Amino acid sequence: MKQLKQKSIIYGILILAVVIFISGYIRQEVTCNPPYIKVGTSCCLDQNNNSICDKDEKPVTLIPITGKTAEKTTAVISEVIDGDTVKLQNGEIVRLLGINAPEKGQVYCKEATNRLKELTEGKEVILEKDVDNKDQYGRLLRYIFLNGENINVKLVREGLATVYIISPNIKYGTELREGENEAKNLGINIWKPPEQKGEGNICDNRCVGISYFHWNAKGNDCENLNNE
Repeated sequence: MKQLKQKSIIYGILILAVVIFISGYIRQEVTCNPPYIKVGTSCCLDQNNNSICDKDEKPVTLIPITGKTAEKTTAVISEVIDGDTVKLQNGEIVRLLGINAPEKGQVYCKEATNRLKELTEGKEVILEKDVDNKDQYGRLLRYIFLNGENINVKLVREGLATVYIISPNIKYGTELREGENEAKNLGINIWKPPEQKGEGNICDNRCVGISYFHWNAKGNDCENLNNE
């Protein structure tokens, strides 16, 4: 009888110990609902959702945006004047930086103009400034971006404009030259062989033209060129 009583006491102590252990474990299992996170046996606020308690985060120093991401504005293009010039909805004229498209009467002038219309006319675009704000004619000097793509570079890459960089506006010089080399290698549009270009004059700002030819000027050609 005495042994049975001792066993009962031992069993009771064991059961009590198990109950205490389980209740202590349950108390440690804390549930934290967003925006709170569990840290140890407690919850703390994490409004930034970065698994760090707000009270433990270090202050962040904001750095101003500079370089190629600066000086950007949005605008709607109301009219494409030619392959490198557009008119904005507010009436201002924009000259595309870094490129030169064929002028009226030159081969691929219509193609360049129509392509720029297709890409931008009536659409909201991003205009990005380089160093100079305007040219001598009062036109805004800008790179045009649509859906993250540089339209100036695109026209050059498609062989509808040549690279025309005037310092200090050299921000996208590398991209423009790479695009021009790509068009040259493919031999597309203005870079086609002369016999494939058709009628017209593809001369751009780099060309030298003959304005007058005297087929039989007076004098001895061996002694004096005499206007020849």
